[in-house]
Amino acid sequence: MTSIYISFKEKYSFPNLPDGFKLENDMCYTLRKIVKFYQNEERRNEKDIQDELDKYREILNNWANNLPRYERKDD
Repeated sequence: MTSIYISFKEKYSFPNLPDGFKLENDMCYTLRKIVKFYQNEERRNEKDIQDELDKYREILNNWANNLPRYERKDD
């Protein structure tokens, strides 16, 4: 299996999560989607795997590009 993920340097209050992703670790705030190479103990074909990776890459990219801007306040 492989995964598509995005990690954030600081904690962030997300207004929502992208479809198919879950918050894996709230210490480093990593959102991850696992893509499995096997289904019912049979290897999936390469095109199906690549299509799924592309789909979730696009979902994550669109989600990240639409996050509200966070302005850091210096102490």
